[in-house]
Amino acid sequence: MSLGTSENAWRILGICGWMAIAILSVLPASARPHSGASGVSEHFVAYAAVAFCLWRGLTWQRQKLAMLALLVVSSGVLELVQNYIPGRTAELKGLLSAAAGAVFGAIVARFLPRIKFRT
Repeated sequence: MSLGTSENAWRILGICGWMAIAILSVLPASARPHSGASGVSEHFVAYAAVAFCLWRGLTWQRQKLAMLALLVVSSGVLELVQNYIPGRTAELKGLLSAAAGAVFGAIVARFLPRIKFRT
């Protein structure tokens, strides 16, 4: 993928963010960095940012809705996986805050005026 268009840049940012969420979700508790905010806040902000970027990077409505569903499903899977990681536990509030963040990020991306990268 080239960074020739604004959509590609948003898509790349979103994919990198999603990968960062996945990596941070499977680290042992002792190795995971913390922002100082609550876990619920961290989930909400991370998923909102990723959903925002991916919404801006995708072209068709079906892609956008599929991405939103995948974000919510992946947050549930990552929560469940945490049961097998030292010092981590799956929490319903983590899943709910991630899902709420993803929906919020998509709504903001949908209704904010377009932000373009200079290329």
